[in-house]
Formats: sequence, C-alpha cells, structure tokens
Amino acid sequence: MKGFSSVLYAAALISVVLVLMGLFSGIFGQSRIAEIELKQDVYSMSNALDAAKVYLHTALRYSVYQGIYDSFRNGCRKNSDLKYWYDSSNADVKPPSENEMLDDLRMEILENLNKYAENNYNFMDYSVYLPAYTIVYIERDAPVFSAFSEQDDVPRISKTIKERGESITLKADSSLAEKIDFDYSGLYTKGKEILDMLKANLQAIESELESERWATGWDNVDFMEGESCSDVFFSVSADDKLISGTDSAEEYLKSFIEENFRAGIAGDDNYDVVLDLIPLPYSGDRPIKISITQEIKDTNKMQISCRYMYDMDFDVEVNITYKGMELPVFNGTQTAFSPVSLVFYAREAWEKT
Repeated sequence: MKGFSSVLYAAALISVVLVLMGLFSGIFGQSRIAEIELKQDVYSMSNALDAAKVYLHTALRYSVYQGIYDSFRNGCRKNSDLKYWYDSSNADVKPPSENEMLDDLRMEILENLNKYAENNYNFMDYSVYLPAYTIVYIERDAPVFSAFSEQDDVPRISKTIKERGESITLKADSSLAEKIDFDYSGLYTKGKEILDMLKANLQAIESELESERWATGWDNVDFMEGESCSDVFFSVSADDKLISGTDSAEEYLKSFIEENFRAGIAGDDNYDVVLDLIPLPYSGDRPIKISITQEIKDTNKMQISCRYMYDMDFDVEVNITYKGMELPVFNGTQTAFSPVSLVFYAREAWEKT
C-alpha cells in the first residue's frame, strides 16, 4: 500500500506542475502578444504621423506657389479693393514698401496653408490631427519659407485600446520649411522701376497740356448767328497742323496720350511688360474731355465769351510677367503651370481751367 500511495502522490505532483506550466505559458503568451500588438500600433501610428508631416511640407510648398501668384496678381495688396500704386491727384497713394509686400505674401501663404490643415489627415485607418499655423517667416537672403504653429498645437495621433485599458498618443514637431527658388523680390523691384517710368510719362503729358497753346478761354469774341465756342473759336496748332473744334482736339489728345504714356517702357529677357490705358466709364472712350462754358456778352455787338476746361482722367493697368519660371497654381480657371504676373494700377486725374 505504501508503494501505491507514492505512485498516486507522484502523479498528482506531475498534474500540478503541468497545470502551472500551462497557466504560466498562457500568461506569458498573452503578454507577448500584447507587446507585439502594441509595437504594431505604434509603428502604424508613427507611419501615419510621418505621412502627415510629408503632407504638411507639400502643403507649405503649394501654399507658397499660390501665395506668390495671388499676392502679385493683386498688386501685393490683398486687403485693398483698389490696387493703385499711383494717383496723380492723391499724394497718399503709393506702392507698397518691401516690408508691406512681404507681409502681404506671408498673409496669402498662411491663409492657403491653413486651408490644407483645416481637417485631419487620414492615413489607412488612422486620423492625424493637424495644427493651425500662425506664423510664416520668409528669409530675405535665402529663398526659404518657414511656418510655425503655437507651441502646444502640434500634429498628433491617439488611439485607445479598451481591451487592455491603454491609450497611445504620438506627437510631431509642427515647424515646416521649404526652399523655393522664385525671384519675387526681383519682380517687385521691376514693378517699381516701371512705375517710375510711367509717372515720368504722365507728368510729361501734363506739361504738354499746361502749355499756352491749349487755351482756357476767350473774352468778348465776335460771333455770327449759329456759331459757338465749340466749333468756331477753339483752334490750336499742333504737329504742324491746325486743330479746329473741341471734338477734333479730344481725338488728337487721345492719340497723343496713347502714344506717349508708355514711351520708353518695354519688356526684356526676364519680363514681359504690358500697359493698357483704361478710360473711366463716365468719359466714354476718351481719356480726356474738353468742357465748354459760353456766355453771350453783348447781343447788339454779337460778342461771346468762351471758357474751356481740360479734364484728363484715366487708369493705366500695368502687367509685368516674370518669364523665368512657371508655378503650379489655380489661375482662376484651372490648376496649371502658370507664369506669375505683377498687376497694379496708376490713375491720372488732372484738370486745367
């Protein structure tokens, strides 16, 4: 009996050992599986975060492209309804300074970038939060554009594993930087050069009209019935010919202005330059109007007094296109590689009475 009891004892011990081995094997096996699953989650989330950063860098690049295109297309003045760089009747109208040009460009880039970042970035089954950017920095000595968000507002991704009661959160640096070789400063400088030439031309036109041959009136002129100040008493000698009547004078001055406002202004190897004269709506198709006031001084003597007022009022649209590089942008009709143009206006408002 004693021997039989020993056998039973040994069998029971073996059974306990086997149960314990199975128990420990299950515990450590589950722990190993959990560890593998955690590493897989972290790896996938890290890939999603990396993909989001690539997306943000690409977004900054295309935001710069679009920002340059839109800013210069609007005369480097996004918040101004009137893109004037010059107004002969208003000394306060000036071209934007270089700092103002850069501020406008930064504002355009920032607005575009935040459009790209307004929604989470989805990668496979993961959703990455994207920050709101608040600062765009442009290095003047190098074509590098950088963007920054608030310190605690960064790209991040989180996942909660309910079965294990665990939560995983990964974060990335939000700062971005892209090098883009586009000579925006050269285009701005070219715009100011063209403006100076245009102003000189407009002032030369004013000087011509200031000359005495463009009379402002006559007093007590003899007239016959049916005659008027417009047709009979207005005459001027110009270009070795006599111009009679205010209508003919307006046509002559229209041609004179059109021939001289762009004198000496032309494109070159780097830029195309186009200047268009735009008469204002109330002046019809003529950039200058001659208004007449007449008064009969003495009916018996048939004498009349004439007064002429010259009113020159028109806009010049300046379009300077950089030929060295096209950018992938939405150009108003489609997304395509498009040249960048600086567009602004100059107003000529002058009168002589």
